[in-house]
Amino acid sequence: MMSIDTNGSLEARETKPASWPLLFNYKSRVFGSGYIAEVEMCGRLLAELEMEGVWLYGVNPGAVAVGAATLATANADLHKSLAAVFADFAAATDSFAGFREMAEKFFTETDSGSANEWENGVARMKASPTIEAPGGLPIRDAVKTKVFIRIAEQSTDTLTPEDNRVADCTPAPSALAAAA
Repeated sequence: MMSIDTNGSLEARETKPASWPLLFNYKSRVFGSGYIAEVEMCGRLLAELEMEGVWLYGVNPGAVAVGAATLATANADLHKSLAAVFADFAAATDSFAGFREMAEKFFTETDSGSANEWENGVARMKASPTIEAPGGLPIRDAVKTKVFIRIAEQSTDTLTPEDNRVADCTPAPSALAAAA
């Protein structure tokens, strides 16, 4: 897109919305046929701020996209979407090993374009001390933060009545952080 700057000269202006590389944490328990899986991950997202709100696009896992009016709502919707995906995986297999295989494949599949865009965003954040994270998010070091998925089978012997507590689906304030 071409526009006229304040000096009256033509300049090229990027029309792409502002985007940020983010890191997120997720932890939940999934009940399958004869097993309980504890899923914990630290993943990567691209946040794109638009006039209507914000979109979160998954890098790891890659097959995730949620949009909402605010970053906090998009983050809550991300956690709900992940819970639904893992519940679907649990319904699709009758073993813990099958569930773990599906969840790990889901987490590691991404496209190189998204990964490159995320890395470029990290480089942009590191290069400019004046760039602030969206929504006042904390900034975590992208190099020192390990991206992972950990899936463990929980024994029914370890369950307590406290496990009946219903989660409010509101992620902790530190569930999202800008990567730099």
